[in-house]
Amino acid sequence: MMKEKIGEAKGGGDYTVEAFTAALNAGTVDTGLLSSTMDFSDEARKLSLKLNMQTMTMKKEMESPIAADFSAYEGKIDASVISQVQAIYESELAAAQSGEDPNAAELARIEKEISAMFHGPDGLLEAASKEEKAAEAGLLQCIADMEKIELDVTGVADVTIGEILDREPELRAEIEEEIKNNIWAP
Repeated sequence: MMKEKIGEAKGGGDYTVEAFTAALNAGTVDTGLLSSTMDFSDEARKLSLKLNMQTMTMKKEMESPIAADFSAYEGKIDASVISQVQAIYESELAAAQSGEDPNAAELARIEKEISAMFHGPDGLLEAASKEEKAAEAGLLQCIADMEKIELDVTGVADVTIGEILDREPELRAEIEEEIKNNIWAP
């Protein structure tokens, strides 16, 4: 019964890489689901939520065009200075929108670094996988221990010393050693 519960919990509502990528691209990341997916480590959970928040902020900033209103400075600053600043602004905006990014190499390096943080041999996904396997092994061991305890408790009134010693080989060896050495007191 407990083994089925573990199977249900494991197959529960965790983000897959594909589902998270799709949600990230659509701008619909469920932070609760992301948090529960990364609950194997507080550091991983906090980092993933922080990166998600920063990504969403950057997406919003990139989607909303920045419009400059130079009319507010008319009469306060010389018109020739305003026209020069406006020309610089418009040329830089056009260059940025054309896709010719002077920081493309730096952005590619950062993207590669972030990808390594997730997908590398010591990355977040590898750590998550190791933690998941360790947790599952721990749960299975707990179930085995509980099943043994259940067996011990259920038949406690009818069990013989021989049956106990058959189930506990270490205890049998310890008692036989004490008998062999003629040790009869605790």
